[in-house]
Formats: sequence, structure tokens, C-alpha cells
Amino acid sequence: MRTRVLSTSTLALGLLLGCPVTAVEFEDYEFGRWSQEVTECDRLASHGRDPGHVAPAVSRAEMDKPAAIEACRAAVAADPDNPRLNYQLGRAYGYSGRGEEAMPYRLKALAADYPQSLFVIGYLHLLGATIEQDTCQALEYWKRGAGYRRLAALVALPRHTLRGDFDACGQDFSADDLRAYLNEAKTVSAGDYYVGLLADELLAKVDQMEKPTLPRVQRTNLVVRDMDQALAFYRDVLGFELIRVQQQAKDSYSFDVFEIEPGAEVFEAYLSGPGQARVLGLTAVGGMAMKSIPKPNRVALVVEVKDVDAVATAAEKLGLKLYRDDHLEGMDGRAVYERGILDRDGNLVVVYSYGS
Repeated sequence: MRTRVLSTSTLALGLLLGCPVTAVEFEDYEFGRWSQEVTECDRLASHGRDPGHVAPAVSRAEMDKPAAIEACRAAVAADPDNPRLNYQLGRAYGYSGRGEEAMPYRLKALAADYPQSLFVIGYLHLLGATIEQDTCQALEYWKRGAGYRRLAALVALPRHTLRGDFDACGQDFSADDLRAYLNEAKTVSAGDYYVGLLADELLAKVDQMEKPTLPRVQRTNLVVRDMDQALAFYRDVLGFELIRVQQQAKDSYSFDVFEIEPGAEVFEAYLSGPGQARVLGLTAVGGMAMKSIPKPNRVALVVEVKDVDAVATAAEKLGLKLYRDDHLEGMDGRAVYERGILDRDGNLVVVYSYGS
């Protein structure tokens, strides 16, 4: 059965303007196309979150992995096109640390659009584990898995969208699309408290998509010479999370606003902080001479950290310039400890923490 979810506002606007109405669609996967007979493979390797499982769940810790591999190899030999059995054999191999041997069976299940495999292979693509790292491929598989109401995909798709992980993939989900996925997750989970808690938290973030408070600082972007050296400081020392690195096209607006020479090679890195998606950008420019930043320093990136001294020590090991430390009283009356650091390209960063 296929279910199409339309919001009232989307439907009304589409009819009013005469535009095509887009919607999230859900349908039931036809598990009955393959044998549902319970095999020894099912008894030893069923995943409790697999919508197609036919036997009681077996956790990773509980699984007798050698026995599961043997049983599932036999089951697949007897029923080679059954995606459930192929997925379970891949699961047993994967849990045994034999990811490369697992992959052909995982992909066999994927070829049948098996919902559990759509989520798992998408997740592996996201991580780059035993398969090429490809965030946009993860998005495509999760969209298909969510369409079959796979719970993990219904939640992961909005979460990673809100984090900005799919921004470069050309997929523009509306707030109503994300609500449809999350509300379906709550329905599929049959009132599970923790799923509901996460879904409601994400739904609140979706609501904020439609309530922008302006002006709002989206991102600080710094120009650097060497991406690896910059990441050694901003990611490894300051603790920002690297979301992705991509080469900028020759017609990128970065060439205009940073006044980069046309022949230069430009790479952009996006980094996030806790609760701050893509709050920092690093633009690495190669093939172009870059002048030193004139004094006095014009701009400072101010970052709260847990331990100013630990950051300063790590920065010093990288050969970065440190300014003297300073103690002051913040506007709220709390004691502030701060220290300035120049990165390799002369960009000023002031790190601080509360207390001494």
C-alpha cells in the first residue's frame, strides 16, 4: 500500500498557483515476494529492527557468529535471491570483522531494495566504512528506505538534513517533508518513548526553519594556504567537527568576494560545533601567492573552549604564535580566562573559558 503525505498549506498553495504538488510518499515493502519460512539463519542472525525479520531478534553480543555464517551460507545457497537471508549473512560476516566478505551479500539485498539494507548501506557510505565514502549516495538510499518506513531512515534523514550534511547533494527538503518523515517515525515506533523524544526534538528544529530571527550570523569563513595544516588546528586542537571538504568550481562566488586569482585551486571545508551546524568555513587557496595579513589584526574568531591552557599548549606544538593570557570579568560577572593565537595564515583566534 502506498501512502502520500500532503500538508494542507502545501496542497492549498500548489492548487492556488497551479504548481505541481510535491509530497513524501510511503509504501509497504512486499516482503512476501520471497519465502517467509523461518530458517536456522533467521534464528541465529535476525535483526530486531529489520522490518522483514521473521524470527526473534539476536543482538550482536548474543550472536554465535561462526554458526550464523554457516547457517546463513546454507540458507542463501538454497534461496539465493532472498534479500532477508542475504542481509543476515552480510550481518554475520560484518559482526565477525569480515566486512569485505559481507559486502556482496549486503549489496544483493540492496539490489532488491530491501529496507534494512538501504539503511545499512547508506550508513556505511556516510562513514566510508568498507565502501566508498559518499554522503549523497547515503541520502539516496535513506530516502528509499524511509519511503518503505524503515524507522532508522525516517529519523536519520531529517537529522542529517538539519545538520547540513546533505547541502551539497541538491536535495531541498521542505519543512513539511521533514515533518512527514518524523511523524511517520513516531507512528512506526508505536509510541516508543525514546523515538518520540528524538522526533519531537527534531520537529522543534524543523519549526525553527520557518521562524528565522534576523540578522543571524551563519558562518565565519577564513582563508588559508594549506587545508591539512588548518585542520590540524581548527579540527584537531579546537575540536570543531569536519563535515566535508569540496573543491570550488571556477565560477564560485568565493573567487569574487575573496579576490582570488582565476587560475587558483580553491577547496572549501565546513566545520560544525556542538549545536552549531557549519559555523566555520576554511577556504584553502593553492597556486596563488598570498600576502601576509597587515597589522593591526583586523578580525578575531572568538571561541569558547573547555581548557584554554590545553589548547594553547597544543597550538604551540604546531608552531603557532601565542599572545599573553588575560583574565577579566565578563559582562555577566563571571571570571573569564582568554588567550590569543595566530594560525599559520595570520588569522587571529581568541580562545576563552569561564573561571580561572
